[in-house]
Amino acid sequence: MKRTITVLLAVLLTAILFAGCQGGSQSSTSEPTEAEIVNTMITLEPAVDSYQKIDEGTLRLVKAILETRLECEDISGYSVSVDADKTQLQVVLPGQYDTPETRSLLTAEGHITIQSPDGKVLMDNEDIIAAAPSVDLSTVNDGDPAKYVVLLTFSDEGTEKFAEITGEYLNQSISIYMDDELLTEPTIQSPITDGQAQITGEFTAEEATRIANLIDASRLPFPLAVVG
Repeated sequence: MKRTITVLLAVLLTAILFAGCQGGSQSSTSEPTEAEIVNTMITLEPAVDSYQKIDEGTLRLVKAILETRLECEDISGYSVSVDADKTQLQVVLPGQYDTPETRSLLTAEGHITIQSPDGKVLMDNEDIIAAAPSVDLSTVNDGDPAKYVVLLTFSDEGTEKFAEITGEYLNQSISIYMDDELLTEPTIQSPITDGQAQITGEFTAEEATRIANLIDASRLPFPLAVVG
């Protein structure tokens, strides 16, 4: 379903559910089955050209980012390590957490870009200091089911950039992408100068939380591929 998107003044229309790293949807209070207790190893390696050399320090930075992402999803009993050859990362998970969603969480680069109507990148993660899942209060007041959004907070420099962008592209559509996925395509109705914006669409609470966690846990310096 195509998402209907608007960028609104977030202070008036949203309520922040949490601050910082948000609790994920994969924790469980039920007793795990025997199959779920068995650990699974996922081997990841940088999806870069062979001539690009990745040093150990960069791999350890990636390790820390992956650990933060797993913590934010309330995934427990895991381990992340750099292999002996310093070329791959090995993630060990209890079986119940080895899901397509978790693998996507581990491999998503988490690169947020705000693009002009002709595809020019105008802003990216460097301009964002925080992301949080929120509820669009306008839908609650109308008696409709709550709609979940992701609230972005920009740095001082990012606030100035976004004010200029929303002034320049007034009554035009800009796009917000995560990696290659189009998240929103809002039509700018007025300049936004308060340093905040919403990513709104047909998100569940879990989807809004996952997007916010990916942004908050930092962008990976390169994409990762599952090789084992």
